[in-house]
Amino acid sequence: MVLLERRYAAATSEFYAQPPFAKRARYSPGAVTSQTTLSEFDLQTTMMQISNKRLITKSLLKIYHDVLESNLECWLTERTCPYTRNWDGYTSRGTAGALSSQSTFASSSVNILAFNRFYTRVLRLDRAMADNNLISLTASQDRAASKALNQVIIAFSSQWSQNYSRSEDSLGGNKTPFDSEVNFLESHDDDFEKDFQRTTWHQARAALLEASEIESYRVVYAEILFNWTEKIEQQGGVGIASDRTGEKSVDGNDPLSCNFADILGRGGPPIFIESASRKIQVLKFKLDAIKVGSLKTTGAKRRAPGIGPEEQATARLLYWLAVMCDTVSSSTNERPLAIREDYYVLNQKRWGGSAAFETNKPLQLDWPSAEDIVFEGITRSVPVKVLLFRKVSSLQNALRQGKHAQIDDIIESSIATYRRWNITYGAFFRKLAQMYSSLPARIKGLFICIVIPWCLAVMLMADLIDFTDTNEAGEAGARTARIESKITSRMRKSTAVDIAELARLTCPASEGWRGGTLTEQLPGYHFAVKSSAILTEPWTVLVIGAFRNAALYHLGTVEDLRQNDWQALGHAPDEMREAEVQVKHCIDALWLLGRRSDMSYDLAKLLSQRLSAR
Repeated sequence: MVLLERRYAAATSEFYAQPPFAKRARYSPGAVTSQTTLSEFDLQTTMMQISNKRLITKSLLKIYHDVLESNLECWLTERTCPYTRNWDGYTSRGTAGALSSQSTFASSSVNILAFNRFYTRVLRLDRAMADNNLISLTASQDRAASKALNQVIIAFSSQWSQNYSRSEDSLGGNKTPFDSEVNFLESHDDDFEKDFQRTTWHQARAALLEASEIESYRVVYAEILFNWTEKIEQQGGVGIASDRTGEKSVDGNDPLSCNFADILGRGGPPIFIESASRKIQVLKFKLDAIKVGSLKTTGAKRRAPGIGPEEQATARLLYWLAVMCDTVSSSTNERPLAIREDYYVLNQKRWGGSAAFETNKPLQLDWPSAEDIVFEGITRSVPVKVLLFRKVSSLQNALRQGKHAQIDDIIESSIATYRRWNITYGAFFRKLAQMYSSLPARIKGLFICIVIPWCLAVMLMADLIDFTDTNEAGEAGARTARIESKITSRMRKSTAVDIAELARLTCPASEGWRGGTLTEQLPGYHFAVKSSAILTEPWTVLVIGAFRNAALYHLGTVEDLRQNDWQALGHAPDEMREAEVQVKHCIDALWLLGRRSDMSYDLAKLLSQRLSAR
């Protein structure tokens, strides 16, 4: 254990101390003449420390690659980015798939950072901005920006637990003395891992605060990434769950009955994603201004700015990532958008209208010979997922501001988006779910990280529509039609069933992932994430929210049926047995996500206690 702690400390100190592409110091014979000669033991120790540094750093960067870079390869493409087209007539065919690195990552002889393509592109973009005097950083500011990004990557990657003791077994059960001894050792490992995660989180936060006034794409990317990094509670602190069934959390809200935004709010406001959104608008303004300035001076002796096509594409893709994150964050946290609506009005038809679907028919799926077509279908669904979250945020704002004239239009367009999804991408993803066991690891991870957040957006929208109708907002005729059609009940039920099925597929209970032999749904991925596709979602709170809401829906069905006379007759109806199974699937998924998230672990514990209560 001491050796492991030293390895982590050494790895993080090396990664923090220098930028990723720092040059090695040249050997100078004169530099060692005044030094004390190292003993053989000291030399071996030094060599082992260097080796450990590289191994731990490589391991954490592998997690970063398998979780984030692999998803960015799908989320950020020239084809689906609404800010790509009609930019100086440039359409980057060469960079459309530039983030893809899956095919070359198998070679371990190349520096692992070379495969983290988007990370590298952000560094090059910042360098190009500085070379063209679009950003002006002192040497200390440049170091602070690099340090912030590097420390955030370490904090982000360290969240994925490499200790598998966390499972429902912690609730009790028959244990032998040997089990107790093993649990003691695993508990010690877990304590160290939590301390390490807590330390890296605070170090990353301190580095970001130090760089908070620096307008740099590295800082923007770091702030976006830190928004996905869950804060670890202090040891002995009170989480959202307690050891007694039904007891409220420290803030007085029952985590199983309060709004999901209230749970997210316990971690504090999303200040870093909002800061990133403001910074990137300033940086975009500078790029737009220099572009307009160069157009005005066409034919003059003045030299055009040297921002290359790839750097321009990176700026647009990072802006699109910030838009996605701001949209999802504002809707789930019930906060105003940091990136305002005016720019979207110009691009409504591009990513907010029918162009986002490109078809009203189910996508053709010819598997297994069409992996590229499947990948393209998944990437095309990304803007539609963001669109529904955007509509959730728009409806929240309309309700807060009392804009009743807009409410029905937003609801109508949201329901239309939901229905069109069901006959296009929804049908496509259902086919993928049917073939889940035979899908390549890459496809498994990508489509799960699209469809589960989509399901969360559907459930958030259904809750908002019910709130709207209950409070008699909007037009009476439209409200009556919605209530009579029971559209929200159907949305909520079908989505909860889909989520439970995805939970069953991604963490099958029969294969012993809970602490026994690990399954490998994603061979070739880092061992901390390869057991399930849901572990590759960078923004874990989205899948936690989806599984929590679905579990509560099915749990409500179970509790309603338990109040009837079927229990007294000694048998349960098929409907209740099915609902219980679906609750358990969702809880299994939350247990599994508990390897990364305390929030998920606490929710799984509370739901298990409530399900077992008679």
